[in-house]
Amino acid sequence: MRFLCLHGIGSSAQVFETQLSALTAGLGSRYEFVFLQGDIPSEAGPGVEGVADGPYYSFFSLPTPDQLHAAYEVIDQALDTEGPFDGIMGFSQGASLAASYLLSKSNPEPPVKCAVFFCASMPFDVGSSCFCPLEDGSFQDEVTGEDVSGEIQETIPELLDRDKYPGQLGQRFLRRYESGSSTELCLPTVHVYSSQDPYYAQSQGLARMCQSFDREEVVHKGGHTIPWDEKITVEIIECIRRMMTSASRTQQSLVGSWSLLEYRSEVQDSGVTIHPMGQGSRGIITYAPNGYMAVQLVPAVTKKVKHTIHDLLAYTGRYWCEEQPDGAVMVKHRLEVSSEPGMDGSIQQRLVTLSDNQLTLSCPAFVNLEVRHTHSPPAWLA
Repeated sequence: MRFLCLHGIGSSAQVFETQLSALTAGLGSRYEFVFLQGDIPSEAGPGVEGVADGPYYSFFSLPTPDQLHAAYEVIDQALDTEGPFDGIMGFSQGASLAASYLLSKSNPEPPVKCAVFFCASMPFDVGSSCFCPLEDGSFQDEVTGEDVSGEIQETIPELLDRDKYPGQLGQRFLRRYESGSSTELCLPTVHVYSSQDPYYAQSQGLARMCQSFDREEVVHKGGHTIPWDEKITVEIIECIRRMMTSASRTQQSLVGSWSLLEYRSEVQDSGVTIHPMGQGSRGIITYAPNGYMAVQLVPAVTKKVKHTIHDLLAYTGRYWCEEQPDGAVMVKHRLEVSSEPGMDGSIQQRLVTLSDNQLTLSCPAFVNLEVRHTHSPPAWLA
């Protein structure tokens, strides 16, 4: 399992490697870590000065559109030249940048399968309206002219120190995503943050932007740093390993389009098998990497074609996998839009069995779906 690692502000690839040394040693040789270095020379960041030698770097010095996009290009280049990577890992600015980068991608298939965030601040929204600093020390929305100084004091307080962050006048700055944003990061994540960190609330905010059914959180009391406490380190290691548990691996294996082989119902203890949609029914199930699925089932064609068309079953919505106490994996479909009256909002549960190129979905009602992976390109959902 390979991780691309992004250091914090005023740090370096070497410093971040040292900060993670206990964690990487505990994870063992199955995990590989590639440490990316920012290209903007900087002063030593919090907790670095006097602890690690320079030079020090950042991925961006001010949250301008140009600097964020330049940082995205650094990540793109690393993915192209040193990838593929299974996950991305970041501390402080590196965590915020990793989340911003993933959220900026319009392609529903993320460039990595998982992410680990240490002491993250909220990501920057490249689609937001920018704000500008004024000579009197306040900040103004560039579109509405509204004074947004209160918002900036809460979300990007470092910009208030114009001696430490000079050259602001004439710049356009990006906003962070709002806490409670409906935007969601759709991949398994681990969040490590401290209740004693000034960015505690923002770390929590990023966690809430990630899908709850595949999210792990570790809270410590060490402040804005990567904890070295042995107990906490073990907890983080366990969380990272759980990201690749049976359920997570199964969910990744489901991604793509599957064509129906058989749709049958087995009557318990009778040996009787019936086909609710007739023998020869057809269907497609598509699982997208962004956590959405779509199902279309068409009954076997009879002479009463018009009646057959009305029996079409189709629905779409979110899906996720959960590991059961016995080790089996259950996939759950939340029906957000359904052709069947009264099914909207319901959740269907199916036990998953994967064998070679065949998927069997079974439920307590003994209705089984056997499907095989299509050889055509997957039909991803928007």
